[in-house]
Amino acid sequence: MDLQDVKSTSAGDYALLLENMGGGHRMDGSGEGRLVLLGSGGKEAVQSVGFDPIDQAALLSHGKELFWVGNDGLHIWNDSLRSYPGMPVAGSLYELHRTDSGYLAAINGGAPSADSYVSGLVLLEDEKKREWTYPGWLHSIAWAAGTVVGFASPTLDDPMITLTDLGPGNTGRALGDAIDSSLVWGQLISDGNRVMIFTTRSMSGATAELLITDIVSGSTARHPLTGAGSFFDVANWYEGSGPSNLLLHEGHILWITDNTLWRTDPASGETQRAFDVMDNVSVPGVAHYLSANGLLTVWRTEARWNLEKRSLSSGEVIDAIRGITVEGPEDLYVMGAVSLG
Repeated sequence: MDLQDVKSTSAGDYALLLENMGGGHRMDGSGEGRLVLLGSGGKEAVQSVGFDPIDQAALLSHGKELFWVGNDGLHIWNDSLRSYPGMPVAGSLYELHRTDSGYLAAINGGAPSADSYVSGLVLLEDEKKREWTYPGWLHSIAWAAGTVVGFASPTLDDPMITLTDLGPGNTGRALGDAIDSSLVWGQLISDGNRVMIFTTRSMSGATAELLITDIVSGSTARHPLTGAGSFFDVANWYEGSGPSNLLLHEGHILWITDNTLWRTDPASGETQRAFDVMDNVSVPGVAHYLSANGLLTVWRTEARWNLEKRSLSSGEVIDAIRGITVEGPEDLYVMGAVSLG
């Protein structure tokens, strides 16, 4: 497959990451991934970039720059394509993150044997790629205080996870006590030296909390979520959907659960409902993507894609594209979407 298939030279306002069968390859071993750039109001791609898909793909943006991972390596798009072939392990994607001056990717390498697990980490900064492996399973990772940290366990079957310094250098130093992975929700987010994640002390009858760990000092703090009543009894999360799409924006944590966008103050845990994210969109396969530029909702009707962009402050729909056509196989699914302005 040609890695780049340019439709025109105009810049896009949105980008969609699409793959076969929701990620990875078809049953016959084939597969196709495609990054599609769209202009505001335009129903056809202004640019399209092909790549070898990876399971559980994602798309990250920084300004006008786009970053994603395929089985064929790391890719950056910013008016032109830059690729960095090779991965530390073969497998599916855990997460993508922005670092101080580049990007971070974590790869789930699976279990080479019944009593072992391997994960791969790739750091791309100043056009230089550094990769290494970690002997364990990763629940979630973040970039904080100049290093990679994450909740890790020796194997996927081990229910206890520990916040760990994952390198570069692969120190494996524990940064906290082990906790039950079933009591941890969402993804780690970082504000520089601290990482934050939602957790609780039991599976029912307990209020969700924001757990904050300072990587430099080692101090921790827990703030119960307040301001919205019994919704934050985590029993509701087990029955419905837990937090997703966590984003640190203008000093608050934004997150989605049960089709609602919430806003949490990390200094106190006070949480307010921002707005409903669905409205009349109730078709199967609808996906939401949070970024500093707004909330994107993407869904498919028959052979065409649709996109809405909402203001993070008001929830108002501020842009929409209906009936987007994408050249390629019919079994493409959206794996990521970003607004570039």
